[in-house]
Amino acid sequence: MRKARTAAGTAALALLGLVATSTPAHADPLPAYVSAFLDSTITVGAHGAPGKTFRAWVIGVGATKARITFDLSGLAGVATATLPAQCTGGPKTRTCALPDTDDFSTRIPIALTPVAGARAGATGALSYTTSADNAAAVTSTSTVVLADGVDLELGSSLVDGGRAVPGDRKTFRIGFANRGNRTARGFTISFEFTHGVRPRAYQNCRSTERGSHHLATCSFAQDVPPGAEATVPFGVAVTPDALGYQSVDFTVLATGEGLPPAVRATSRPDGQQLTARINPATVRAAAELDSGDNYGVAQWSVASTYDVAAIGATVSGTVGGTVKVTVGVRNNGPGALDSSLSDDPVRVFGVTIPPGTKVTRAPASCAGLYTDADGDLVEALPGKPGYRAYRCGPDAQFLGAGQRLTVQFTLKVSRLGGVGSVSAVDPLGADRPDSDQRNDRARLVVKAG
Repeated sequence: MRKARTAAGTAALALLGLVATSTPAHADPLPAYVSAFLDSTITVGAHGAPGKTFRAWVIGVGATKARITFDLSGLAGVATATLPAQCTGGPKTRTCALPDTDDFSTRIPIALTPVAGARAGATGALSYTTSADNAAAVTSTSTVVLADGVDLELGSSLVDGGRAVPGDRKTFRIGFANRGNRTARGFTISFEFTHGVRPRAYQNCRSTERGSHHLATCSFAQDVPPGAEATVPFGVAVTPDALGYQSVDFTVLATGEGLPPAVRATSRPDGQQLTARINPATVRAAAELDSGDNYGVAQWSVASTYDVAAIGATVSGTVGGTVKVTVGVRNNGPGALDSSLSDDPVRVFGVTIPPGTKVTRAPASCAGLYTDADGDLVEALPGKPGYRAYRCGPDAQFLGAGQRLTVQFTLKVSRLGGVGSVSAVDPLGADRPDSDQRNDRARLVVKAG
């Protein structure tokens, strides 16, 4: 059940706020604490790997002179650790000062490099202790494991392309490095674009469509040795109907590691060959050591407009008979509406039933609206007949320019001539105003046949 907050609801929330602030003055404060989080098992490429940086996430609440101490003695013969300059101490223990604020959240980078000659299968221990002058010490330990394999790691998991306008051509760059100790004998990059950003065609890429999204998978025969860094420039076109937030999810995998099932693409390639610029290292195929850092997102904000108009209906009927009415909304564009990233209905609209008629069959995507004892507008279970007003959210995640979204009601007629309405605006929501609000409401009429 969904409710719209009215003055009565707001007053109720204010009352709750008063109750919350009336907690007795003698209540005990929450104890101060400092905690750190690092993967329980950390995998690093064995001898020949360039090493890899991991990050300990540290949070503190009410802590005075908080700190974290790393015990590096358990790494002997396996890996060396490099910590930031703020961390002091000797070769076996290092203590890092943490932000001098009551509440904080920070990350401490720890670069782990395999010791020369250290082989796959070797294990070590990295212990760390958080403490503060007014907080108990807490010690945790992560196991460091050396392994043979490729380890492709994105340089950044978020590429912000900034603002764009329909018709733009953009290029974004995907950068990654091989942190493993084996050469990646080729690699693939798989993409899933939202509707408003279309991938450029390349000879070594395959593409297809799924719903409103564009999918592409590109295969590269280039080797990426241990320590090498690769950069792939990828071109996209902003579609004429692009609107608002647009993005592409991408995944980089060494050849032989498979493709995500959702992005197996089949269409014929075209255009020029897409290649990576690789800064070479010593050439040395193997399993991916850590697949958690192969995924990223590029994003753009596209400035455009849209106009959603209400679609009403005028039908003929007789007293005592039933009529079917089809109502909804139409997107006049130019921007397309796309809610595929959230899976929410792309558009929710309201329907008010004409006086002198009664709903005998309601669409499964429409819920009746009524006012409860608190004066709030409340949404009932969907698909139920008998209500005077409905909130409709058809199961669609895309509404392109020129497309319609409609539902059908069955009405029993007891009097002719009553005027209801269709509203292109969510009765319980706060839709962003479109470019023309004059067509946001349309009439719904049952007249004499």
